[in-house]
Amino acid sequence: MLPVLFGLTRLILGILLGAYAFGIFKSKTNGFIANNPHIAKIVAVVCAASGLYTLLLAKPSDYEVGGAKNTWTDEDKSVMVKNCLRDSKEMAIRYPQAMGKYCDCSVGGIMANISKEDYLKELKKPFQDQVQSQMPYFKVCLEDLRRATEGRNKER
Repeated sequence: MLPVLFGLTRLILGILLGAYAFGIFKSKTNGFIANNPHIAKIVAVVCAASGLYTLLLAKPSDYEVGGAKNTWTDEDKSVMVKNCLRDSKEMAIRYPQAMGKYCDCSVGGIMANISKEDYLKELKKPFQDQVQSQMPYFKVCLEDLRRATEGRNKER
């Protein structure tokens, strides 16, 4: 709703300003538009273009307060998986495929069950508290990892 409201407001403002700047409407006073027609024309075009852009391309989520900071992104997932692999050290070296699946699964579980805002708050807690509160979200992933590594250990 907000993109429509803001887009229409700028579009109408741009059209009206343009109508005065280009002489379609005549102003009864000798104000800014009459004294600076070139600037008024530029401002009118920018306002109208901005309004059209907002109406055609803006998403409602662009206008959510804190929306960009509170929504998980693909980049967030990529960084979290990369950190998971880095922190798993030797396990990632010995079992690269299994750890890759584990990290992808556990990060997916966290992202599906915890908001980004709550996760960032969790990171300020001691590590053991983080593990305890997040364990339900990646317990299945941990069991899959255990099965994958047990099979490889028996082969050795």
